[in-house]
Amino acid sequence: MMRLKISVPAFCVSLLFSLASESVLAQWQDGESPGRFSEFSQLQPVQDLPTSTDGQPGQSDEPGQSGDSHGRFYGIGQPKTTQDLPPGHLRNTLEGLPPKARGKALGWLREFSFPVEDVKSLRVNSDGAIYYADTFLPAPEEAASTESLVIEAAMDASQIFRLHSRPGSSNVVYLDFDGQTMEGTAWNLYSEPVLVALPFDPSQNDNPPTQANFTQDELNRIAEIWHRMSEDYAAFDIDVTTEEPAVFTSTTGHVLFTHDVDANGVDMPSKNAGGVAYVNAFGRSDYVRTYSPALVYYTNLYTNSHGSATLNAEAGSHEFGHNIGLSHDGIIDGSNYYSGHGSGLVDWAPIMGTSYSRNVTQWSTGEYANANNTQDDLDIIAGDLGYVDDDHGDSAAQATPLVVEANGDILVSSPELDPDNVLTENKGVISDRSDVDWFYLDVADGSLSITATPGWHSFTRSDLRGSNLDIEMALFDSNLTLLELADPDDDTSATITTSLTAGRYYIQVDGIGNTANSNYSDYASMGMYFLEGSVQVGAVEDTTAPSPATMAWQTTPHATGENSFSMTAVQATDDSGSVEYYFSCVAGGNGCTDSGWQASQTWSLVGLDADTYYSYKVTARDSSGNETVASSTMGDTTDAPPPPPAENVAPVAVASTSPDPALITRGKTAEVTMDGSGSSDQDGTIVSWLWKDADGATVSNSMAFTSKLKEGTYEFTLTVTDDDGATDSTSLSVSVSKAPDDGGGGGRKPKPPKGG
Repeated sequence: MMRLKISVPAFCVSLLFSLASESVLAQWQDGESPGRFSEFSQLQPVQDLPTSTDGQPGQSDEPGQSGDSHGRFYGIGQPKTTQDLPPGHLRNTLEGLPPKARGKALGWLREFSFPVEDVKSLRVNSDGAIYYADTFLPAPEEAASTESLVIEAAMDASQIFRLHSRPGSSNVVYLDFDGQTMEGTAWNLYSEPVLVALPFDPSQNDNPPTQANFTQDELNRIAEIWHRMSEDYAAFDIDVTTEEPAVFTSTTGHVLFTHDVDANGVDMPSKNAGGVAYVNAFGRSDYVRTYSPALVYYTNLYTNSHGSATLNAEAGSHEFGHNIGLSHDGIIDGSNYYSGHGSGLVDWAPIMGTSYSRNVTQWSTGEYANANNTQDDLDIIAGDLGYVDDDHGDSAAQATPLVVEANGDILVSSPELDPDNVLTENKGVISDRSDVDWFYLDVADGSLSITATPGWHSFTRSDLRGSNLDIEMALFDSNLTLLELADPDDDTSATITTSLTAGRYYIQVDGIGNTANSNYSDYASMGMYFLEGSVQVGAVEDTTAPSPATMAWQTTPHATGENSFSMTAVQATDDSGSVEYYFSCVAGGNGCTDSGWQASQTWSLVGLDADTYYSYKVTARDSSGNETVASSTMGDTTDAPPPPPAENVAPVAVASTSPDPALITRGKTAEVTMDGSGSSDQDGTIVSWLWKDADGATVSNSMAFTSKLKEGTYEFTLTVTDDDGATDSTSLSVSVSKAPDDGGGGGRKPKPPKGG
């Protein structure tokens, strides 16, 4: 399985809270939580749901839901309390929750942006988690019209469940069609502890119903669903896949296409919806365990037992969009699902509105009339997923060669039939509104016919293509003079057919808007495209050297040490796409060698002489051997070797004693201090002192020490060591004697004479 974030249309889940009976809501308002719901008999059928003035299910025009809050927008700090929300199911349910769950729900609502009209489809579960309950379903005629499908080739069953749009991405969205046993998820709060979700089975031939038995028709539809959703997310760093991931992480999305009733006849969560999804859950640590998968009920998205790929793909991208944090695109004071505008093959709708019935479906920033949501969908998605790297150059100098067969055919592979993308030629992705992709081809005298087709290249429909990219294609000659421009007002593909003289020509592919028939900009005109056609082939002699014609330096030759050198040439470009560089040594000592022809712009050397001048020049050539003029000669002097280190001067040990002389004036000892502080080191510092007695025993490791000594003569040796390891020693003789008796009491008091 893979991780991917996808936005899903307004057919998200109509969750139980919005459909619960008044008696259940009353329990909540009394402060009592009814806990896990098991009585799905309380659910209302779609036809009994509140409707708007336009008659669409799920669009209730409750007082205060939008009319009393004109243009109100929530999120990023709002709502502060339940009173900030308009009256209705969401507010009533929040006020009936226990305080802890209510606080969690308000915090959840503040973490994403949504217009006031979205309270019609926002729901909260008993634990305080927020999800979208989307009950907007396609009209019967829309579902029926999606059956005008012609698959170009039958899908190989062995390939269907290993389709990847961007293998290796750390973001994945797994499209699951073979059913799943669900337990321990937030969805189980509304039903049974275990739900056995059924496989995708529009042909109704699974027997037993839990065992998928995909027909060829079903496999083709699964492939188309994957392709359509892959295009919706083609500009972002995410792998849309039908292969179940070995490991699910916090950035592994999961969209399950299933029946609205499980294998045991139990109603699935919000069974009357087109799909359900928790909002802003992608990336949470409990995303996979608790708030996944997003559910798409294919049984509610068709009317003639064929499981429309068009409707399921639009629903899948919409629901995954909620997982990422996208809210609905609607109308101020009106529907919370905008159904689009325009006509023909360029009619348009936002993916986060209701895009079932349109040919161009895109992410939106609210550029249509009376839009209630101007959030930047692309910025929000890229914030979670990031954009993909540009796959083709944005100028003629960086153009990619078109691959042309020997007979002149320009061929391209289909992602469904080439799931490993072994055949990468003649296709690409427009990854943002400023991206333009350039190609070149060499032709002989004759005709050129080339078509650029967006995502619906691999399937052909008379309507409801659901493509993101609207293509403009331009043809230029070798002087970059514009020859042809294909930008039909009534279609999203582009074709150029013309006659050419022999030479090199350039093709530019761009994503554009349409102001003639549908009034949409190039904001989200992004996605896959495929180039195919035919051309008259013939050899064209290449006599042009790479550019610049005279090479130059990006970083001039310079020393990087005593014995090393480095230099970098400016990047040269050539129509052939192949450039090599030759660095020539002009002057120097040992190691003054040439690089030889190499692909790298940088040349580095070692083993050079120190304090020596070296100089170089550089030339570039293309695959035909055309060389530029050599650059100017530039050079530098290698670093001089450092001077030898100065010889260390040994320290000088100096020892002294205090007091001197040492006299015993009282008792049997005198207190004497031996001091080495007079020691010095002229070129460093002394780091250690070592005092030993006459027997060689260590008496102190301090600079000075004090000892009580009896009468006698003592010999000490002081050794000092400097910070370079050099030492010096000196001897110290200490004589201790008794103080002389001066008759003044300094000695023993004389005895008085007898008889005295």
